[in-house]
Order: sequence, then C-alpha cells, then structure tokens
Amino acid sequence: MKLSYFKKHSTATAIVAAIVIFIAILAARSAGKKPTDTGSSNTKPLVHLLKAKDYSQNAHTVSANGTVESLQQVDLKSQGNGKLSKIYVKVGDRVKQGQVLATIDAGNAAAALTSARGALEQAQANYNKLIAGASSEQIDAAKVAVENATNNLKTTEANQETAVSNALSSLLNTSIAAIPGNGNTSSSAPVITGTYKDTAEGSYKISLYATGSGLRFQTSGLESASGDVTTQPTPLGTKGLYIQFSSNPPTSDTWTIAIPNTYAAAYVSNYNAYQTALKNKDSAISAANGQLSSAQAALAQAQAQARPADIQAAQAQILIAQGQVQAAEVAYSNTQIKAPFDGTVSALPVKFADVISIGQKVASVVNEGGMQLKIFVSGEDLPFIKIGAMAKIGEDQATGTVTNVAPSVDATSRTAEVDIAVVNPKSSNLTVGQNAAVIILGNPSAEAQTNSFVLPLQSVKLTPDGKAFVYKLDAGNKAQEVAVTIGKVDGEHVEVTSGLDENSEIVSNAYDVAAGDSVQLQ
Repeated sequence: MKLSYFKKHSTATAIVAAIVIFIAILAARSAGKKPTDTGSSNTKPLVHLLKAKDYSQNAHTVSANGTVESLQQVDLKSQGNGKLSKIYVKVGDRVKQGQVLATIDAGNAAAALTSARGALEQAQANYNKLIAGASSEQIDAAKVAVENATNNLKTTEANQETAVSNALSSLLNTSIAAIPGNGNTSSSAPVITGTYKDTAEGSYKISLYATGSGLRFQTSGLESASGDVTTQPTPLGTKGLYIQFSSNPPTSDTWTIAIPNTYAAAYVSNYNAYQTALKNKDSAISAANGQLSSAQAALAQAQAQARPADIQAAQAQILIAQGQVQAAEVAYSNTQIKAPFDGTVSALPVKFADVISIGQKVASVVNEGGMQLKIFVSGEDLPFIKIGAMAKIGEDQATGTVTNVAPSVDATSRTAEVDIAVVNPKSSNLTVGQNAAVIILGNPSAEAQTNSFVLPLQSVKLTPDGKAFVYKLDAGNKAQEVAVTIGKVDGEHVEVTSGLDENSEIVSNAYDVAAGDSVQLQ
C-alpha cells in the first residue's frame, strides 16, 4: 500500500477521535517496554533513535505485512515406511546437527542390514578360500560329489522314464471299448479287456465272417489278427487286449477300438497327466545334469590353481556385497529422523505409534541465525522497489534489506513477491513465524510531499487534547519535547506533516521518555 496517499486535509474531529483510541493502545503497549525502575535515581532509560529522512515521503514508501521466516528452514520428511517408535523432542526444543528427533520401527531394516553384512563376510571368505586353494580333503569331497551327482542322474533318468511310461499307459488304456459301426448300433458290443502294452496310437477295425466251423472275427489297423467269435476272452492280437462276445452277432456287424479313447470321460485328465510327466522328466533330468555339471566344475576348480578371472569374479562378489551393506545401512539410517543443522523444532505433526510413509512430514527445524520476511505488494508499488532498498520491520523497527523482487505480478493474486533479509536477526527481537509490519523506502515518487514523514506510531506521543510530540536529544543526551503536526493515522503508522526536517533524529518510542529525561543510546 502506498503511504504517500496521506492527505493533510483530514478533519480535526476525526484526528482527535483517532488520537484518543491510539493513546490508549500506545500507553498499554509502552507500559511493558519501559525499563524497570531499580530504585536508583541514576538509572537512565535506554532509547533508540530514528532518522526522519528514512521515513520521508520524498521517496515512494511501501507498507505491507509479512511473516518472519528462517533463511535456513527445512521440513524433515520420512525416508521410510513404518510405525513411529520414538519421539525425542517437542516443539520449541533446541537441537544440534545430527541429533535424532524421532525413529521409525527398525526391525526389518536391522534384519536386512545383518543379512547384508553376513553376505559380505561370506563373499570375503570365498575370496580367501579361492586364494588359499583347495585341500586334499576338499578335492576328495569334490570327487565324491561328482560320483553322487552321476548316480543321481542315472536314477533320475530311470525314475522319470518309468513315470512317463506309466502316464502313457494310463492314457492309452483310457476306458478301452469297442464302438459299433453305423449299421449295428443296436447290437451288443463285444467287451474289451486286458491292458494295452504297446506305445503306438491308432485303432483296431473289427469285422466278422462265417466259416464252415462257425463265426470268426478279423482285425486291421494297429494289428492284423483273427479268432473265433466266442463268449470267452480271446486275444485281440499280440498287444495285451482281449475280446469277448456276448452272443453270435450278425456277420455284417463291425466295431472300432480307438487307442486312446478320446471320447472317454477320463481322457483329458489322463492326457494332461501324461504331458505333465513329460515336462517333469525334462525338468528333473535337466536339474540332475546341472548338479552333475556343477560338481564336475567344482572338482575341476579344486584341482586347479586360482585363475585371474576367478579372482576377479570373487572380488566382484565382494563389491556387490559391500554395495548391499551400504544400501542396507542407508535403509537403516532412514529409520532415524535427524536434525540437519543446529536450530529449533518448529513443527511436529506426528505422535508416538503413528504409521508413517515415505515423504510424510515428521518435523520442521529452523535456524534463527538468519531471517527474512516474504511480503506481497501490488503492481502499483512494484516499480518503486529495488533490490538493496532499506526496510523497517516490526514494532522495534529492525532493519532489513530487499534481496529479491519478483519480475512481474501474479495474474491470479495481482500481487508480486518481495523478500527482505533481516540485517541483525539476533538483536532484532523478531521470532520465526511472527507476523510483522514492513516499511520499504523505495525509489523517488512523483507524488512526493516535501517534509512529510510516515513514522512508526509509537514514535509520536499523542495527547487527548489533540497535540502531538516527538523527542529529540540535546548535546547532553536529554530528551527535548518537539511539537509536530500530524496528518493521517493508518494502522501502525502516522503521518507527520510539520515539525521535522530531513536531518531530524527522534526517539523511536516516545512513551519510553519524558521531557528532560537523561537517556542512554542503544
């Protein structure tokens, strides 16, 4: 807001009414600021002087409110997931760099770290063993391992061949039956018994013919055979099947026996079992071959001297294990939330036993060694503010310097950001998070009013009868009361239209002294 808009034409009635209100406010405010009376007549009030030229409206003066921030402020976010197991601080606590503020349950991370360290020790032991070479006992053991792996391969091959053979037999013998031909579907079909003992797939074609000694059957397809039609089981060729007729069927009847019977209810499950047996055979034999190859390689390695390539491989395993240890150490460290620098805990939005996730804010830490204010000004004021411009901050008029000015106005808020660094943060009486008024002395304004000053409200003493005074110091540092004329009063600021010039220096808080007081300068 431009303070240069103050006019000298405010009515006396309005000024007097405002004075009555502000006197009460300033009296209450200054009561807590007066030095404590120790009972000694030699105690002198401590005062601070303001230079009137710093508040002259010969410059475009900009006023705004902002929040005091730390120049070094960080939100500490969790780098891990888990339950918050310990909280060691509270808001307002002073902390040191590296101090643990809170911890997440580290059970899994600790276990992973232990495992990684074990893997590193194992890799190191393997390397040492490789360099030392194998003992005679180890070579003998490697030979036994090769022999065992060879025997295991033979046993596996035999067992898997049997399993596949059994599965194939079950598939080919799935509900073997004689299926009538189209012309004799109403005739009784012969019964097929026995076990098909071949591995060939196909079918038997059965037909009848008459002879002088009676009916006979003959087959084609998987086998060519013949026999008498009888109610007793008769061999159906040489592959283990038998055929048994229930009566003398017509010579025109024919039947087909499919091997396997794809129409049987159990066909699909038997087929799948056979396919599984084939896969299991390949897998088991492959694994047994792999074990044999490993055993043979181990024996060869035991009998040979360490090769450079083997040494490099062992060293690589150590490096991999070291990397895993480092990663596990980082994961374990992430269960601890530590202060990044010396400062004060400004926020702690979590509590014990909260389950937190990666990226969740756990605490905030600020360092009050450096402070700044962030304010937002209108587009009308922006051209008059430059980097390096002086600013007055807060009730005690701490000094600040403009460090950053936005190059343009935000289209949504119609304001621009301005950052102001506090010059002496430790003696400024400002606190991080505090809301403070700011006056920026900008560039020359076309609306400048000569010898008009916009002063902090507490630097001008207002009386109920409408008078206004400031205090200057004489050569002996005694307070001299100077009458001034005021214009408009706005918030924390009052316009002085006469009684001061550019070279005037006045006491910053007119309610700390009285006319004739001897004072000490801060």
